Formats: sequence, structure tokens, C-alpha cells
Amino acid sequence: VNGEEGGRDKEGVILLNKPLGWSPLKAIKVYKANHPEEENEKIGYAGRLDPLATGLLICLKNDALKKQKDFELKEKEYIFELLVGIQTDTYDIMGLIEEPTAKNSDTTSNNEQLTTTNPIDYENLSFLVGKKKQKYPPFSSARVNGKPLFFWASQGKQKLAEVQHLIPEVEIQIKQLQFQSKKQISLQNLRQTINKRIEKTKEAGQFRQKEILEKWNTCTFDWMKNSNNNNVDRLNEGGDLILDVYRYRAVVTSGTYIRSICNDLGGLAWKIHRTRVGTFHIDQALQLEDG
Repeated sequence: VNGEEGGRDKEGVILLNKPLGWSPLKAIKVYKANHPEEENEKIGYAGRLDPLATGLLICLKNDALKKQKDFELKEKEYIFELLVGIQTDTYDIMGLIEEPTAKNSDTTSNNEQLTTTNPIDYENLSFLVGKKKQKYPPFSSARVNGKPLFFWASQGKQKLAEVQHLIPEVEIQIKQLQFQSKKQISLQNLRQTINKRIEKTKEAGQFRQKEILEKWNTCTFDWMKNSNNNNVDRLNEGGDLILDVYRYRAVVTSGTYIRSICNDLGGLAWKIHRTRVGTFHIDQALQLEDG
């Protein structure tokens, strides 16, 4: 961005570093509050970030909005963390936990390597690099029968099943997928972190928060405790469940859902941070302060 100050240029491109829990619309609202001279300007965003995702949000002002599609089609870079062994209906912590059954013990991916009968080497996911078809996640804005998918998903599993065959696929390309690090987190710390993160999303709209938190706080995760995956003892000295979290850097084409990649890998998106869109980098973005 070349212009009057970091994060803004004279062509109407505004780069914002979206915090955890904010919707893109809140980010724009706070930006305008911090820049009252632009309060009446027309500003939109190119490339949505979920409330739980953080990082680079490209906003466009006035005439620059005509190039919105061009910006949305640019290559993206993410740093994300995968929590292994727990899955939800939203593919991240904002969903209801889906306990494994005999019918769904395998992942939903068509890739042979993504099944429970073929243990995954989470430190080497090179087999995922390349072009593939990816279905939109159930809780997304892709439209089916005139309504966004999240509408059908919120009506319950039966309604979602009725439109399952209509869910569109998009061709994506994972250009790079690099393992960066691994850490472990206890169930107690996991619950504390989830409670704090979901609390921060309340301004973005009510989305089953009470029901979701109740499930996270009461689920015993017996299938994990009884798991012999990778021959790792899943309980610490205090008897608390220990979970693995893997961190990756990914470069992907437009339309790629990181949440879906995590779900295919038998887990959920623990963190998603967008660091680049095309040639625009998070280091160029404006930091936002509320109030």
C-alpha cells in the first residue's frame, strides 16, 4: 500500500488487522470511528473472515469497490492451527461437538489417506498439496435453493441432509502446506480458552453460544481417552485429557476453506490467521482499537 499512512492508499484500498471475535462489519465500523473524516464514505470488504479468524482484511472505499471481485480472487496465505481428534458441525470451536460413531468414524474426505485406517502423519501433509474439489462447509454463505447454507444447517441435520446433494463444489488449489510446530493442551485449558474466545464473538451475533459452551463444558470426550492413536497416552498425571495442536502455514487459491481442510484431517480449526492476500501483507495493516 502506497499512500498517506500505513494500511491506506490513495486508490481506496484499506488494510485492516481484524481482531478475534469481530465481524468484518465491526472492523469497518471501528475504522470509521477512528477516522471520522471517512465516516460517510462507502466502505466494503473483499474476502470475508469469520469472527473467530484474525488477520488481514482488505477493505475498499468508494470507486475501489468496483474491483472487489479482483481482490477476492487473489491468492491467500494463512497461519492456522489444527486441533486433532475433535470435530464439530462448523469445523471450528463455534460448533456443536460431533461424537464419533461407527458410521462417521472416518472423515468425510475422498482422499484415501484421510481415514482412521490410514493414520495421518500430521507433520507431513504434502499429499494434500495440489488441485482438488472442495465442498462448501455447512455453516457458510454459499447459497442453495436461494438461501445461504448456514440457514439450512441451522434448521437441523435432517434439513441439511435434504439439500446435501445440492451443495456446490469449488476447485481449489493448496499451493503450499508447511508444518511449523506442535503443542499439547489439556482439556481444562482447552475449555478455558474456548469460553474466552466464544465470549468475544457475542457482538458478532447470537449463534448458539449457550448451547455450544454447555456441550464443550460437559462433554467427557471418552472416545479420545480410549483412543490408542499413535500409541500416545492421552491422560496426564491428574487424569486430564491431553490434546495435540499442529500449526501450519498454507498458501491457497481463492475460495479455499481452511476449516474444511481441518475437518478432513479429523479435527477442527483451532486458530486461523490470514497473513497475505495477493501482494498485500499483514505487516502493512492498520491495528484496530475499539473505544
